Formats: sequence, structure tokens, C-alpha cells
Amino acid sequence: METYKKEIPEEYLFLRELEKKNFSKYLRKLANKLAGKTVIFYGAGSYFNTINEYYNLNCLNILGISDIKFNDGSFGQFYGEYKAIKPDEIIKVNPDYVLLTTRYCLNLGLSLIHKFSGTKIQVKPLVNKGIFELLNGG
Repeated sequence: METYKKEIPEEYLFLRELEKKNFSKYLRKLANKLAGKTVIFYGAGSYFNTINEYYNLNCLNILGISDIKFNDGSFGQFYGEYKAIKPDEIIKVNPDYVLLTTRYCLNLGLSLIHKFSGTKIQVKPLVNKGIFELLNGG
């Protein structure tokens, strides 16, 4: 991992958590599992920004990133290097996966699973979380 830069709110905390979870290794496994599949990230906050700053996500076939804050159009067509996709446009884009890039993802995940029922779109967290961590707000 690169040297901590302290540019993103809570960056150090997030990096420690990602290292503890051996995120680099998990990301490689995830990339192999999702080879040939398309993904949209959901969540354009500090957690995603930290992951994007310190880890190479190009191993995934990324169509873009979605966040409720894109609904007002103030972010334009791109969020950094990724196409900005409004949440209501995800079904139209039709990715294979929506990867949750928020730290607290249980309620959001359940909401999106319900929203995408009847479609091919699968929802999962980008960062592997155990069931007890999810239930405790993680």
C-alpha cells in the first residue's frame, strides 16, 4: 500500500480497516470471480474515495458509479474517472453487479436487492463483510 496521504476524511481509519481485511487479496479474488461481468459502484463518499485512491480497481469491468447525490446533476457526467450514473438509471444501464462502496451497507443493500428484483442485477459489498459486522452497522 502507498504511504498514507491524509487527503480524504477518515482516510487513515478506512485504510487500517481495509488492510485488516486484506482487501488487496480479496479484490484479486473478486476480479477473477467477476471476470467478463460488468459492475457499477454504488456510493461516492469518503470510503469509496479512499479505496479508489489506494487500490487499482481497473481489474473490474466498471461501467460507472452511482450515488443519490448524482440526482441533482451537480456532478456532471463523471465522478473522477467514472461515469456518474443516477440511481434510477442503473436498471437501464443493466450491469451484472452493483458493488456497494459504502462503509455501512446493510440497509442500502437490502433496498437495492428489492429494487433490482426481477432483473439480472446482483448486489454485493465491494469490501467483504461478515454477517455480524453487517448486523452491527458495518
